[in-house]
Amino acid sequence: MINMKNNRVIKILFIVFFLLISVSFAEAKNSRIVSMSPNITEIMFFLGQQNHLVGVTASDDYPCAAKNIDKIGDFFNPSLEKIIAMQPTYIFSCSSSRHPVSLQLEKMGYPITDFRVDTLDDIFSMIKDISQRLGISSNNKIAVLKDRVNNVKKLPHTKTRKVLILFWDDPLQTVGKRSFINDIVKAAGGKNVFENVDKDYFQVNAEEIFSRKPDTVLIVMMDGKRKKIVNNQALQSYITKNHVVVINSLSTDLFLRAGPRVVDAVEQLSRRFETNGK
Repeated sequence: MINMKNNRVIKILFIVFFLLISVSFAEAKNSRIVSMSPNITEIMFFLGQQNHLVGVTASDDYPCAAKNIDKIGDFFNPSLEKIIAMQPTYIFSCSSSRHPVSLQLEKMGYPITDFRVDTLDDIFSMIKDISQRLGISSNNKIAVLKDRVNNVKKLPHTKTRKVLILFWDDPLQTVGKRSFINDIVKAAGGKNVFENVDKDYFQVNAEEIFSRKPDTVLIVMMDGKRKKIVNNQALQSYITKNHVVVINSLSTDLFLRAGPRVVDAVEQLSRRFETNGK
């Protein structure tokens, strides 16, 4: 009698579990995603889940198909009304500080996740988190990305470059150890001259830069601002005098967007280190 009751309880629990799994799968299958960051959009395409995207920012331009998705406004000024009208089941954001619109959405009860990314591992964790919410596995894809990074780390380097990273021209701004760009440089075989600073992004002056004695300058910014850096008289004097290698990044987005293409940045930068930036 007791065994029969136990069997009945087990069957009921199994049915409940099966129903919960079925509901979760159905919800994931019918997900409507709003991406508030270009890197989130890239991750959705990387996972092959772009069909779930119902809204992205005007800055989302990779891959090209992202340009055809309805816009919620630009990255810095997303429209609360447009996001609500899209009836999202998930809202994903990624920024160094919470955007007022994301805070409003959270207060209104919308399921929003705001990712904070400081390292390459944080990027891989974010990809896994998003895939789990969509009911799919990303383990194999993440493993491939990690293998590519590890393969670069194993490469023999003629020297460890002391790298100054510049991503803004006026005022001059660089990165500390709490930025994934620091990880990109390290994985590529370099050493960020400001890696001991417990910040992500911060302002520096010429004197601080010279005291760190960089032998390589990585300029990660758009063409117009890049030219201003290259023409900066104080920096030019130091660069010329000390034969510093200047690397104008091939694609700024590879370095600034915390998505799967950061691995391309690691591979490209490693090659540039070994060819004096060419």
